[in-house]
Amino acid sequence: MSKKIGNWGFVFQLISSLQQWAEHWQLGFGFLIHFLFAATSRTSMDNLDMEDFDVVMATNLRGTVLSLKYAAKAMIPAKQGVIICTASIAGMLGGMTAASYAISKAAIIAAVHCASAELSQHGIRVNTISPFSVATPLTLKSFRQVLIHNNSSPKNSATEG
Repeated sequence: MSKKIGNWGFVFQLISSLQQWAEHWQLGFGFLIHFLFAATSRTSMDNLDMEDFDVVMATNLRGTVLSLKYAAKAMIPAKQGVIICTASIAGMLGGMTAASYAISKAAIIAAVHCASAELSQHGIRVNTISPFSVATPLTLKSFRQVLIHNNSSPKNSATEG
C-alpha cells in the first residue's frame, strides 16, 4: 500500500477523481482531509532500519506532499479551499514512538507550514491536526512495547500509584 501511496500517479488520480466528482455534483472542490500513515516497530536510532524508514517516509511525507501538490492544482483556479493534513504529537515531541514515524510527522508539519504560506495567497487554508493518542490496535501495541521496554507490565503499572 505505501508504494502505491508514494506513487504520484495514484495521488493525482485520487485528487482528479474527487475533483471530477465534485464538479459533476456542482459541489466545488475546496476541501481535502489527508489521512494516510504508516508506522514501524519502535527501534532505537542506532538500530533504525532504513528500508522501513523509506517506506514510512514514502507513505507519510511523500503522500502528504503529493496530496498538497495536486489539491493545490485543483484549488488555485477556484481561489479558495481548505486542506487538513494529519500529523501527530509524536512529530513535535519525539521519543514517543518509532523514530521514522516521528520524523515523518515532523516533516509533515514543516511541509504544511510551507504550503500554508504559499497557498494562503490564493485563498487556500492549509493546516495540520496533531492528535495525541487514540486507542487503536497500533497505538495499544506501541504502548505495550514501551511498557515491556521499561520492564513494566500493564498490571503492575495500573496497581502502583
